[in-house]
Amino acid sequence: MAVIDITEDNIGRYGSLLGSFADSVGREYYDAICVEEGGNVLSYMLWQLIDADEEADTKSEIKGFYCTDNTAAAEMLEVYNTRVSNAKVVSTYFEFPYETVSAYSSAFEAAGFSVEEAEGQTITVTVRELERHPIAKRKMPEYIMPVSNLMVRSFRKGITNCMFRGCTGGLLPDVSHLPISWYEPEISCYVETDGKPNGFLLVHKDKDSILEVQMLFAYGPDYVLNVAQMTGFAMAAALALYSSETRIKIRRHNKATAALAAKLFPGKKGERVLRGIKK
Repeated sequence: MAVIDITEDNIGRYGSLLGSFADSVGREYYDAICVEEGGNVLSYMLWQLIDADEEADTKSEIKGFYCTDNTAAAEMLEVYNTRVSNAKVVSTYFEFPYETVSAYSSAFEAAGFSVEEAEGQTITVTVRELERHPIAKRKMPEYIMPVSNLMVRSFRKGITNCMFRGCTGGLLPDVSHLPISWYEPEISCYVETDGKPNGFLLVHKDKDSILEVQMLFAYGPDYVLNVAQMTGFAMAAALALYSSETRIKIRRHNKATAALAAKLFPGKKGERVLRGIKK
């Protein structure tokens, strides 16, 4: 068996295997490896480092995992443990659909993870489910605008200001490096106060055409109202631009996002997952 780094140079060979995660290969703070034998790919994983350049402890989240063989899983996880140890990672987290990875729970446990069956953090809804929300039918004020209106410099400065004011949890580790084109330009939006952006709702469409909310944050005296108005703007845009069956992923990474998801989509549950934590 051979462990191979997946990079921008060889993504042509492995891109179809990674699916929607192929977009992340080559991004700062992301790494991917696979195990091959006799020209056949037996497993792969992709992970991200969190807070790698900050004073806070560096953490890691395994974002993608595929395996057909427990031996390959063990080989891959051994390499992963070495890589994150060298990066001074203090904790690792993952959750994957239970049916997909439960057969490899013993390999995760052998690599030092505590694993459990749980409800996933992410809920999935369709554009059709947005139709019943009155907020999607309201006329939005002129200071809520699509990010396609922003110049690159203003966009990055606005993101940096949000991070400075506490928008960190659940945020992409390389958010300040990503271009505006990473996000859907007409559904992603921002709030402008005194000529400057002070809040964003950013949505990315992956290779499977699934919309994923990747940032929702505002600051200032009217931040609660602005979050609601950006949500309404994005809902209205999604209803106008996407088919009713288009899926939207919302990750409930903290109490605020969990409360918002519960209010917008009461009773909606995350899928059954295998959750792993290593400290």
